[in-house]
Amino acid sequence: MLQSTPIQCLLHAHIARMKQQQQQQQQQQQQQQQQQQQQQQQQQQQQQQQAPSSSAAAVRATAAPPPSAAASPPPPPPAAATSAEAAAAAAAAAAIAAAAVYPEVLLLLLLELVLQFFLLQQHHHHQQQHHHHHHHQQQQQHQQQQQQQEQQLLQQQFTLRRRASCIHAASHQHQTHTLQCLQQQQQQQQQQQQQQQQEEAEGIAARTVAAEAAAAAAATENGTETAAKATEIAAAAATAAAAATAAAAATAAATAAADIL
Repeated sequence: MLQSTPIQCLLHAHIARMKQQQQQQQQQQQQQQQQQQQQQQQQQQQQQQQAPSSSAAAVRATAAPPPSAAASPPPPPPAAATSAEAAAAAAAAAAIAAAAVYPEVLLLLLLELVLQFFLLQQHHHHQQQHHHHHHHQQQQQHQQQQQQQEQQLLQQQFTLRRRASCIHAASHQHQTHTLQCLQQQQQQQQQQQQQQQQEEAEGIAARTVAAEAAAAAAATENGTETAAKATEIAAAAATAAAAATAAAAATAAATAAADIL
């Protein structure tokens, strides 16, 4: 609701004064009408009192006076005319007073309407500003929420990527360590196999040489073979030992190639 303005207060005061003036005029008119009625009643009473004497005089003057002339006296119409003129004069005075007062009232009403229009426009503009400000605040809050959500998503993505990279690095390190362990085990097994093969080859060669030497010694003792046979046996033993050594070297080369691959 809009608050009352000075123009409204002035308008209300002016209307109150007009009402008081109208009430005073009405009271004056009522008093005048009452006075006129009293005067009419007094005139009627006087006419009624004067009617018998006038009728007797008319009878004495004329032998047959008309009854209508005695029954309708002329004074009442002037009294009615006087009351009508007074009422017309009062109405004219009221109309003149209203015509003198209403322009101010109309002007005040126009000013009040203009002021109310400007106040309504200002109130509407204030509401629009408030609504626009509230809408702008909502947009800012929505944008801030979106930015916060985007930042949270980016932070989560960065955290997930970091964890994934750490897991990948750990898994790669674990795989590398596992491969190294497997390679070491394979190398150890290959070395053990090579050692066993070398030992077996050396043992076989030693046993072969010993057997052939024993056989040669036995043949020499028996006198059935010559020194050439003993030399041939010794050469065969040396060949067998060289073959065993070559086989061990080939096995070691294959193991090294497998390690490189």
